[in-house]
Amino acid sequence: MTKQITRQWHILLVTLIAFSFSRTSFSAPTAKAKTPAPVLFQTSTIQALGLGLYDGDMTFGDVLKHGNFGLGTCQSLNGEVVILDGKAYQVRSDGNVFVVPDNAKTPFAMVTPFEADRTLRADKPLDFAALQQWLDNALPTPNIPYAIEITGTFTSITTRSVPIQHTPFPPLAEAVKHQNEFTFNNVHGTLIGFRMPSFLGQVNVPGYHFHFLTADRKHGGHVLKVETKNVIAQIQYIRNFQLNLPDLSSFDKADFSADQSASLHKAESARQ
Repeated sequence: MTKQITRQWHILLVTLIAFSFSRTSFSAPTAKAKTPAPVLFQTSTIQALGLGLYDGDMTFGDVLKHGNFGLGTCQSLNGEVVILDGKAYQVRSDGNVFVVPDNAKTPFAMVTPFEADRTLRADKPLDFAALQQWLDNALPTPNIPYAIEITGTFTSITTRSVPIQHTPFPPLAEAVKHQNEFTFNNVHGTLIGFRMPSFLGQVNVPGYHFHFLTADRKHGGHVLKVETKNVIAQIQYIRNFQLNLPDLSSFDKADFSADQSASLHKAESARQ
């Protein structure tokens, strides 16, 4: 009888130990998945745009698979594009804003999945030069790209949009001579932009490049002048850059051997 009781207790003890190990294996913590580093995705180059290559081979639907925040332009350089909260908005040369359909193509666009690494609040009014200096003072290095979202009230902001171009396409420096400009006063909205390092100057605009969209999504464009009132800047640090080159005969036949920095600077001067 005593042996039988002892054997029953032994079986019970083994069962409890096995159950304990089973519970432990199910409740053991799992390693958290590491958040992927943000990637700045770009299709085509600013040098190609400067040469007048306004045909695109990538749709906005495909561009938006790479990010929810960015800027660009449309097929035939038809207006300015602002990408905010996963939607692409086209600011046409007449000032009207439309949501870009997914099947529309772009000759140049850049996007990233936006998630701020740092947030700043401006404690005084800033013009465009002071705004850029304020941001420069907050950046850890000038040698990586940054995505920058600035939201708030602007005392004054001037934007532009370029009309649709027709073949044979003129260089960008010529196309921007026909831009339409718009000025908004005491307006609430968002600056969407990037700061690119100088060594990427043949691929993208070196320094700052901003587009604007009003809070009601009815106005915007490429930013020429700005006076801030109360704004908050969110900054994302980016160390990964992916470039898609167009699979088009116009791109393949273009002559990129000459230094285009002078013509690009001329175009940017006209834009700003």
